[in-house]
Formats: sequence, structure tokens, C-alpha cells
Amino acid sequence: MKTTRRRIILALCSGVLLGLWQSMSVAAQPLNITVYGGTGRIGQRIVDEALSRGHIVTVVVRNPSPTAAERARLTVIKGDILDTRGVAEQMAGQDAVVSAVSGFNLGEDFFPKVAQSLVTAARGAAGRAPRILWVGGSSSLPEEAGGKAQVEISPKALPFQKGKLDAVNYFGDVKDVSWTILTPPTNIEPGTRTNKFRIGNDILLKDAQGESRISMEDFAVALLDEIETPKHVHSQFTVAY
Repeated sequence: MKTTRRRIILALCSGVLLGLWQSMSVAAQPLNITVYGGTGRIGQRIVDEALSRGHIVTVVVRNPSPTAAERARLTVIKGDILDTRGVAEQMAGQDAVVSAVSGFNLGEDFFPKVAQSLVTAARGAAGRAPRILWVGGSSSLPEEAGGKAQVEISPKALPFQKGKLDAVNYFGDVKDVSWTILTPPTNIEPGTRTNKFRIGNDILLKDAQGESRISMEDFAVALLDEIETPKHVHSQFTVAY
């Protein structure tokens, strides 16, 4: 009985020590991450998740407020994701660059231009080019293998989703720059960070009730997991409950 109890105590202590070692290793080796669209609903959660893991985050916005960067390891600078030269300068020394820009009302050519700006900037960046992490659009995922991307979207959202799909197709032809597309399920809303979700490739994930959903918080978890441990380089993947 005493031997069994001793083993249980040792196992619990080992688990605690392992958790502490993992958290210390992340803090000891923080990544430099730049986020475009870091003030948006998904972007904010990506920034929060990155900071919570001890990483150093730079948010690029067109008009930063004087009080925008009041947190440790966070810098907010002025910039435009379509300014390729400026983006190349901002990429210097970064490990990953995340595009979480919205652009809902900016027309279907906005996202292809953003993708081209990021790739061109990465090619011209000084030193080692960072990975590009792209927040995709759910309509770019077919509902079954071999199927076409979804088309059941409102006319108002059509240019937005068409632009997202065109950007995905553009990345598919890029072989000399490291990129990953994380595409959300059909429903993504603010919610709870559970750290429990399924990971799929380029097919829409649905649960037993036929729903395709995830919280923005867990979406951010999946994105940071991919940044820290790359598993989908030069490919698209998705997450859902």
C-alpha cells in the first residue's frame, strides 16, 4: 500500500515538474511574432494567446492609439499590409507573421493582394524569412473529399469569400516561402478557451449534430500550436469541435 502511494506521489510530482519545465522552456525561448489585424476579433485573441505563452508580439495597424501597447512583450506600430516594402522591413528578425486582417468590405481583390504582398515581402526580407500564417475563410473548404468549395454564401459576403479563396489558390503555387493556412469552421464566435478540438486538413469538419464551429479562443490556440510546432507547412488545415 505504501509502495503504491509512493508511486502515485512520484508520478504526480513528475507531472508537475514536466509542466513547469515546458512553461519555462517556452518563456526561455520566446518567438517573435508579427500580427496584422491584431485589433480584430480573431486577431486580438491570437495576440492574447501568443502573449500568454511568453512570446514577443508586434501588432501592425494603420492608426495605432497612444495607449495601444501597454502590456509586456507587446509592441504596436503603424503600417499597411499592402505596403510590401514596409512589410519586408517589419519581417526582419521575426519568426512568424500572421495575417488576420478582416477586409470584409474591401472587394474580392483585397485578399489576393495581401497574399502577394506578404509573399513578395518574405522573398525580399533581410535574413531568414519568417513563416506566413494566414487566417482563411470557411467557404474555401469543401464539405467532402473531392468536392468543390462551398458556394452557399450570401451575395453580400460573396466578394469577401471569393477573395479568400483566390488567396488560398495563390498560396498553393508558392513553393519558396513557408506558409500555412488555418481555416475556421462555418461558425466561429467569441467563447471559451477549452484547448479541446479536432484538427482536419482541407475538408470542413462537422460534429455529430452536423454543426461546424469553434470559439475564437480555441482557434487562436490552434494557430499558436502550429507556430510553435509546425505540422502544416505549405498546406491548409482546419479545426473544429
